[in-house]
Amino acid sequence: MTEMTPQNPPARKRITVPLVVLVLFVLAAGTFGTLWLLERGEHSKVSEDLTVVRTETDGVKAKLSEAEKKQADLDKQVTEAGNARRTAETTAWANQDCAKATKEMNAAALARNLQLFEEKFDTAWFHCGGEG
Repeated sequence: MTEMTPQNPPARKRITVPLVVLVLFVLAAGTFGTLWLLERGEHSKVSEDLTVVRTETDGVKAKLSEAEKKQADLDKQVTEAGNARRTAETTAWANQDCAKATKEMNAAALARNLQLFEEKFDTAWFHCGGEG
């Protein structure tokens, strides 16, 4: 006796394999579709957040630029004030002898000492820039 091999597999086995493949394909497509939809939603949310952050950054940059301009103006004013102070100190130092001589001349005048007044007048004239 020879064993007979069936020439046509049973109909049930012929349908089961393609059906399993079809179910796996549908599940995979559904999974990838769901993941794609979730990614698109997250992408939109992140894009909106990025736009908000960029707007805030632009505002901060504008404020920083304004603060830098104010700082530059303040630095300029500090430099000008320092220069003015040095000029005033130089002028005061140069006028120190003049002021001293003038005080001494006035003291001699108040004391009604004409000779001392004339001496102090000459000294004041010299130190205060009078022509020699």
